Amino acid sequence: MAYGVWRMAYGILEFVIKTLLRIGINTAIGVVLIYFWLQLVDVEEILHALESFNPLILIPTILLMAAATISKAIRFKILLSKVVKIPSFKIISLTFLSQLLSFTIPIRLGELTKGVYLSTEYGLHFGKAVVWVFVDRFLDFWAVLGLSLILLLVVPTNLPQEVTLTLFAAVFVASVMVVLIVLKPEFFKKIAEMLSGLLVFKVLKEKFLAFSNFIIECFSLLRGSPRRNLTVFLLTILGTLMEGLSWFVVLTAFIPGLSIFKAWLGSMLNSLSFIIPAAPGYVGSAEAAGLAVFSYGLGLDKTFVSAATIVIHGLSLVFILGTGIYGLYMLKFNLGLVWKKILRK
Repeated sequence: MAYGVWRMAYGILEFVIKTLLRIGINTAIGVVLIYFWLQLVDVEEILHALESFNPLILIPTILLMAAATISKAIRFKILLSKVVKIPSFKIISLTFLSQLLSFTIPIRLGELTKGVYLSTEYGLHFGKAVVWVFVDRFLDFWAVLGLSLILLLVVPTNLPQEVTLTLFAAVFVASVMVVLIVLKPEFFKKIAEMLSGLLVFKVLKEKFLAFSNFIIECFSLLRGSPRRNLTVFLLTILGTLMEGLSWFVVLTAFIPGLSIFKAWLGSMLNSLSFIIPAAPGYVGSAEAAGLAVFSYGLGLDKTFVSAATIVIHGLSLVFILGTGIYGLYMLKFNLGLVWKKILRK
């Protein structure tokens, strides 16, 4: 028994150290990004721009943020309806809570929390639940890539042509892979079997095949009737466009006459930047990404862009904190279960 307790304590300590190390590295990246951002902008000009900002603009902005989040939550509810029926208020609350955890501790803790909640509250397989969460998140990634590519074809930018080509390749590969894995799962199973032949040890081959088949089966969540798939598609596009509209509302407060298409493109390219590691609260990452995309990429005034980014970042903090606490209260979910599940795995 003493050995078991010691082993569990060691596992907890190891996990805590790894987590703190990742957070420390991400925080250091955020500090470096803040430093470079301060070298590129004039803080006094930004503060002057913020003085003329109409706070009433925050009302439609936060409503758009809420609409985007809720539309994605309902999409996840529809996807999960094949395996479990979840009340709308619970899936929305879970999405709010997930956003809070991913925002404050950006190590995919929000996605894992969704998986733990679904497995503990509805008896779903934890591994499948987590994969389903990432399949749902992949739809957002795919929508951002696709819409960005379309907008790049009609919106003049300072971006190199390689960006468009890279996006085209990413959209094409992602679309083909998803369509094939959903409609032709046996094809991917044969590919997995062929690739397993490259592995030397039998145990590795068996684990590789088991994992590959597991992932392929999880993607069956996207298989459904044309009406269901159309609804999922529309909710995905709606959520992405709503997020872009929140940027448009704030940016036009500083830059009147801004094209909505340029705001949409900027918001989508900006969201792609958060694939890289970020500090808690995305401090530094948000400011640097906003400046890089909207100012250097789309040619907008860096002072106004920086002011708008600060407003969006601050409002996101308030919105995510408020809705996340609401979600935790509504679910009555013990977050300690998340740590236990992670440590057990």
